[in-house]
Amino acid sequence: MLITQKIDRRNLVLDVLRGVAVLGLLLVKFPGNPNYVYTILHYPEGNMLTDMLYSFFLFAIGVSMFYSFSKHEFSWSKRIAVKIGKRVALLLGISVALDLLNMIDSRTPHFFEIFELYYVAVSYGLAALLVLWLKRLRFLIAVVLLLTIVCCQVFLPLPVSVLRMLPSMIIVLTGYVTIVLCHGRTSRLLLSLGLFIVGLSCFLIGSVWEHTVPVNTIFVIKSVSYSWISYACLIFFIDVCKWSRWTYLFTIFGKNALLAYILSAVSAILFGKIIVWMTSAGSTISISQWFYKNVCAALFGNNEAGSLCYALVCALLVWLVAWLFYRWKIFIKA
Repeated sequence: MLITQKIDRRNLVLDVLRGVAVLGLLLVKFPGNPNYVYTILHYPEGNMLTDMLYSFFLFAIGVSMFYSFSKHEFSWSKRIAVKIGKRVALLLGISVALDLLNMIDSRTPHFFEIFELYYVAVSYGLAALLVLWLKRLRFLIAVVLLLTIVCCQVFLPLPVSVLRMLPSMIIVLTGYVTIVLCHGRTSRLLLSLGLFIVGLSCFLIGSVWEHTVPVNTIFVIKSVSYSWISYACLIFFIDVCKWSRWTYLFTIFGKNALLAYILSAVSAILFGKIIVWMTSAGSTISISQWFYKNVCAALFGNNEAGSLCYALVCALLVWLVAWLFYRWKIFIKA
C-alpha cells in the first residue's frame, strides 16, 4: 500500500536523521535567486553540505531496510521480492513523472534536479538484493565495491551515472550494516561514542587521501563518516541525554520524506514554470518570481538573505502539508 493510516513504531533517531536530510535539501534546492546563495548552500555536486545531506538520506534507507526486512526474518521470498520490486518501480515512476513535468517549458532551465530519486531507487534495489542473498558478506561486499570504484575510475571510462550509483549503493549498505552491528546494544552511550570515533577516523582518513585517490572514493569515505558522526550525535542527545523536544520539526519531515520530496518538486515546477502571466512590460513572470521580488527581496534585499528567506518559506509550506498528513495519520511510503 502506498498510503496507510496506521502509525508504525519508528526509530526516532532514524526519523530525525531523515528529516534533517529533507529539510536541508529543501533549503539547498529552493534559492529565491540562484545568483545569490550562501556558499554553504550551493547545490553543485562536491559541495560538503549537499554531499552530507544526500548521504544522510541514503544511510537512513539502509537503516530502514533492516527494520523492513526484520518483518520477513531477513529471508528471501517471493513476497519480499515483490515488495522490493514495487518500491523500486514506484521511485523510478515518480522520477520519470517529475522529470517529464520539469520538461514542460523547454525555455526554462531545469532548475529543480530530479536525478536523486533515480540513484536512490537503483541503489536501494541492488543493496536490498545483496543483503538478502549474501547475508554474511555485507561488509565485504561494500569493501569490494569501493575497490571496484577505484579501479573503474583509473582503468575504465565508465559513465558518470554508473560511477555515482555505486557509491550511493555502498552508503545504503553501510547504513544497513551499521544497524545490524548496533541493534540490541544495551549501552547507548558506548554505542554513540564508538560510532563517533569511527566516523571521525574515516573523516580524517578521507581528508588525508583527498588529493591522492579518485573523487568518488573520497565521496564514499567522507559521506559515510558524516553519517556515522551525525548518527552518533543523535543517539547521544536523544537516547542518552533524553533531549527530544527539539526533534518535532525534523520528525514531521522524516516520517513523510517521500511526500515532502514530491510536494517540493511539484510545487517548484508548478509555481516556477507553469503558472505564469504577462506583465505590463510584456515579459512573463511566475508565482515564484513574483513572491521573491515583492516579498523576500523587498524585505531583505536581492541578496543571499532574501534568497534564503524564500527557501525557508518554501520549506515551511512543505512542512505544514507534511504536518497535516502526520495529524491525519497518513504516511506515504516507498
